[in-house]
Amino acid sequence: MTRSAMVRVVLENPERTIKNNTFAEGTVDVEAPDVLAIPRAAVLWPGSTQRVYVEKAAGSYQQRNVKLGRAGDELWEVVDGLKEGERVVTSGNMLID
Repeated sequence: MTRSAMVRVVLENPERTIKNNTFAEGTVDVEAPDVLAIPRAAVLWPGSTQRVYVEKAAGSYQQRNVKLGRAGDELWEVVDGLKEGERVVTSGNMLID
């Protein structure tokens, strides 16, 4: 399992139906704004800059520096440097670089 943690939760139990040291599973719902995100594989890290390659035309690519935000398991939030709808290289970008 990934992203699992033990937590302590205080529950009202006036009728004592939940016993001491009981284990349970739960779900945490988090509201998050919609953001522009790209696959983690699309990002190259030469030195201290983050870079991606954007497709300009079939077979033509432009190098673009990006500013990244939060990282997820598979995606990375893009704060600056890309627009929605732009296609980024996710496989073979090391060969282009």
